[in-house]
Amino acid sequence: MKYFTALLAAAVAGVVAHEGHAHTLSDYVPECSLKCLSDARKSATTCKDDTELECFCILENYRAIYDASVACVMVACGQDVAVAEVLPSVISMCEEVS
Repeated sequence: MKYFTALLAAAVAGVVAHEGHAHTLSDYVPECSLKCLSDARKSATTCKDDTELECFCILENYRAIYDASVACVMVACGQDVAVAEVLPSVISMCEEVS
C-alpha cells in the first residue's frame, strides 16, 4: 500500500509539473528543424520567441514561417522527415494551442 501511495504521489507531482511547463517549439518538432523554424519565426514574424506558440500558429505567421523555413528544413532534416514528421508535428502543435 505504501508503494502504491508513493507511486500515486509521484504521478500527481508529474502531472502538476507538466501543467506548469511552458511549452516551446522544441516540445513539438524534431530537433533537426528547430533552428530553421526559429530563424524563420524571427525573420518573418513579430513573434517574440519560441514559447509564443499561439503567435506562431496565426495563419499569416504560419504561412510566413513555412515559406521562410521550408528549404532549410528540407536540407537540415531531409525530405522524408520534413514531410512525415516536421509538417505533421507543426500542424498538431497548432491544433493543440489554438
